[in-house]
Amino acid sequence: MDNTHTHSEHAHGEHHHTKKKLVHHAESLETWLASIFKDAPHIPDGGRKVIADILPWLAVIFGVLGIIALFSAGVVSLVLSPLIVLSGGAYGIYLFISIVLGLASSVLSFLSFNPLREMKKKGWDLTFYSLIISAISTVVSLVFMMGGLGGILGAVIGAYLIFEIRGMYH
Repeated sequence: MDNTHTHSEHAHGEHHHTKKKLVHHAESLETWLASIFKDAPHIPDGGRKVIADILPWLAVIFGVLGIIALFSAGVVSLVLSPLIVLSGGAYGIYLFISIVLGLASSVLSFLSFNPLREMKKKGWDLTFYSLIISAISTVVSLVFMMGGLGGILGAVIGAYLIFEIRGMYH
């Protein structure tokens, strides 16, 4: 038997298992947050429809702007990298984590455009994942003392709004 083939199959199996666990955790988080927001005051149906109509456009705009901003931050980081290394490295770690999380959030936001327009749950899910990654980025900012309190408020408001329209996606 070819050991390379066996190793590849094993690696694929581990990747599939890890992906399955991540999806399970995301679904658990979604269920938990839904239970929190179910008792919040609800937006009237007309307002929820407006939010659902605007959301795809906001997703693509913020996705593109996020990618542009991250590209700019990456270029600036490259130029300043010797100074970042000399400063002790903590800022460099923060910057790297922020760029990776920001890029992931922006790409997911951008990718959610078509499914959101088609009122597919996949679009809502991508928006939810983008919001979660953005919230994690905010926590990272707080850990590195780079601010982020406004990001927490934004994440809570964003979560409230997307959970208000969650039932509209199938």
